[in-house]
Amino acid sequence: MHSVKDGIISTNELEQITTVNDAAQRFLQIPREELIGRQMSHVTSVKELIGPEDFQNKIVQIGNLKLNTNKTSISQGNNKVGNVITFQDITEIQKIEQKYRLENETKGFTAKNYFHNIVGSSLIIQRTIEQAKKFALSDSTVLILGQTGTGKELFAQSIHNHSKRKSFPFLAINCAALPEALLESELFGYEDGAFTGASKKGKKGLFEIAHNGTIFLDEINSISPYFQARLLRVLQEKEVVRIGGNRVIPVNIRVIAASNEDLFNLVKANKFRPDLYYRINVLQLGLPSLRDRSEDIFPLTQQFLLHQNSELYHKLGPFLEHLCQELQKYQFPGNVRELYNILERFSVLCGLSDNFNLDTANQILADCMQQTSPINRNTKVEFNLQDDYKDTMVEAERAVP
Repeated sequence: MHSVKDGIISTNELEQITTVNDAAQRFLQIPREELIGRQMSHVTSVKELIGPEDFQNKIVQIGNLKLNTNKTSISQGNNKVGNVITFQDITEIQKIEQKYRLENETKGFTAKNYFHNIVGSSLIIQRTIEQAKKFALSDSTVLILGQTGTGKELFAQSIHNHSKRKSFPFLAINCAALPEALLESELFGYEDGAFTGASKKGKKGLFEIAHNGTIFLDEINSISPYFQARLLRVLQEKEVVRIGGNRVIPVNIRVIAASNEDLFNLVKANKFRPDLYYRINVLQLGLPSLRDRSEDIFPLTQQFLLHQNSELYHKLGPFLEHLCQELQKYQFPGNVRELYNILERFSVLCGLSDNFNLDTANQILADCMQQTSPINRNTKVEFNLQDDYKDTMVEAERAVP
C-alpha cells in the first residue's frame, strides 16, 4: 500500500479511518497518527467524500491539489463493513496521458528543421530569422506571409523547435490540399457513426493530437467562410467538438498560419472573416522572395549541389560562381523551391553529359531555366477579322509568334 503513488484510505462501518498509506498522508498533509481512529466527518479536507453512495472519478480540491477520487464499499455477506477511498493527483494523470500521446499517437508528428537549417547570409533573411526567433519565445499566434516557395513551413518548424513547445507534437496541414469535409474531420475528429464510412471507434482530430504542441495551417487563405467560423471558435475558446459529438474537449495548442496571398485584401473583398484575420494576425512574419535576396543564390546552390551530387559539386568548383551569376539574372517566380527544381534538373543533365566544361554547363543551365519559365498566359495576339472564316484562320496563324 505504501509503495503506490495513489492515496488510499480505508474506514470501518462507523466511518472511522482504519488505514492511511503514505501517499494519502502526503495529499492530506496530516500525520497518520492524527488520522487513524478519527471519524471522516472530523477531517475537514475529506468531508465531501462522506456519504452512503459509491462514486468514481470525483474531482475534489484538497489544499493546492486537485485530486481524482474513487469510493468503493466493502461488504461481508449482506453487511457493509467499511469503505476504501483512493486519490490520484490530476497532474500525474495528465503527465501519463501526455506521455501516452507522445509515444503512441504523435509518432512522426515532429518538426525536423531548425533556424540553423535556413541557408542565407543576406541582411534581409538574417533580420527575418532574428524576428522569428523572438516570436518563438512568445506563445501568440503567428501569421507567416510569403510567396510560394519562400520556405513558410521551414520557418514554422524552426519557430516550434525554438519554443517551449519543442518537446511536443508539430502538425502541418495544407488547407488547400483537402476538400472541406475531409479537412474538417482531419482537424476536429469525429465520433462513431458521424458519417458514412467513419471508423467505428471514432477518430481524434489533429487539434487534439497537437495538444501542448503546435499546429501549422498552410494556405489558410483557401478555407471557406463556414470553416473560418469553426476555426475562429477553436482559437478563441481553446476547445473543440468532434463531428457528430456533443462533448467539449479542451486543447492547449499554438497555431502558426501561413498564406501566399495578402489576407487583408481578402478581408476587404469579403472573402476572409475580419475577426479571424485579427485573431491570427497577432505576430506577422513576412518572408522575402528569392529575388529580394539574390546574394543567397550562391550559398543555396552550394548547399543543394553538395547534398544532391557531391562529385558534380567538386567538378563545378572552378566555375560555380559564374553559374550563380547566370542564375541571378533569372527572376525566380517560384523562389527557392524553383531554384532547387532547376538545380536538380541541372545536376541530372550534367551527369549525363560526356564532355563536361564551362560552355556545356552554361548551355545546360540555360536550357533548365528556359524549361521552368512559366508560359505568359496574358500575351495578346491581335489580327484583323476577314469576311471568310478560312481567311480569318490564316490571318490568325500568321499573327501567332
